Amino acid sequence: MAIESFSLAILGGIVTLFGNSILEKIKANNSLTAEQYKIQLKKSEFFFQKQFDASLEFGKFFYEVLPKKQSVLDEWEDAMRCLADNLNKHRTFIDDFVSKYSVLFNSNTVELIENVSYQVVRMNDNKDLHEINSGNDLEWEDKKWKYADEFYKELKKANEAVRNELKEQVKL
Repeated sequence: MAIESFSLAILGGIVTLFGNSILEKIKANNSLTAEQYKIQLKKSEFFFQKQFDASLEFGKFFYEVLPKKQSVLDEWEDAMRCLADNLNKHRTFIDDFVSKYSVLFNSNTVELIENVSYQVVRMNDNKDLHEINSGNDLEWEDKKWKYADEFYKELKKANEAVRNELKEQVKL
């Protein structure tokens, strides 16, 4: 019986020794994993904040780009003619936005934003062709609102894409 007690004591000591060692390894591994999650969370928070700021900036631009009604008689074409006069300035904002924030958005959203800028290029190219071919300013005034309308439609799509990406971040 003394030998059995001694054997059990030795066996218990070995189990305790190895058990504690295994528990220490598990504890160290869990500590490392928790630290990795903390670092990942900090990176995600930083990324979200940058994307949130960019989304606010783009949304502000979207809502300010449309001219305010001056009269109850103003029609959509009037607003678009006014918008057309500022498209080159708006293109500068779009190009700066893409160069500053494109890393924060997926490629589809960036492409939609870049397409807004492309609408201004299209208008400028057609304006140049118009001036070469006819030079009639009244004709151009009648056409330019359509380019501004396309610009606004593309801007609206891009704004939705930016907002949707931000909403997707919140869902995660």
